[in-house]
Amino acid sequence: MARSMTAEQLALWYFRLNGFFTINSFIIHPLRKGSARTDADIVGIRFPHRQELSKDNDVDMPEFTRASGKSYFVIAEVKTSVCQLNGPWSDPTKENIQALLGDLGPFETSKIDIVAKSIYEHGAFEDSSFYCSLFFLGSETNSDLEKTYPGIPQHTWNQVLQFIFERFSTYKSRKMDHSSWDDTGKFLWNTWEGTNLNEFIEKIRKEIGLPESKN
Repeated sequence: MARSMTAEQLALWYFRLNGFFTINSFIIHPLRKGSARTDADIVGIRFPHRQELSKDNDVDMPEFTRASGKSYFVIAEVKTSVCQLNGPWSDPTKENIQALLGDLGPFETSKIDIVAKSIYEHGAFEDSSFYCSLFFLGSETNSDLEKTYPGIPQHTWNQVLQFIFERFSTYKSRKMDHSSWDDTGKFLWNTWEGTNLNEFIEKIRKEIGLPESKN
């Protein structure tokens, strides 16, 4: 069945509305000839002085404003069902996080192994300039994942859609001219118009083909 958007496209808009520059399906290529090692569903960065809608920077999800005065670098795993971390990102011996950090360059080379070790072990790294974290999106949170990476975000699609609905509702006049948005953004807006929150969530979940949520 042809759909107007995918879960990844919805996730991209969630990050975008929270002030992130994003790359989706970022491929980690091999050091030599061969197949790609893996890919990151979404990689993004949010700069520390964002003020699109508020000088106090208090309109985005609280999770994204936790790194006050720092850039927030995110490596997001997107699932249509339960939140999960794929093996290529959880196995330190594969060094895929080192490869991603090296390709994108948020940290100097001498620091990459330190950052990667912290992400493998704790799901996050923080210094004076950056907060770097894994991030999970899915229809349900994962208790096992919470035990492995306590405190690392797991946001459900219902949370994502509630945020988007409220952002459009609160800043309707600011977002009214959206002719340059991509098809996903326009579809979200057109679905939002004339619906209540529950209708909006139901319609978008159905459009993506998400399972019934327990959250």
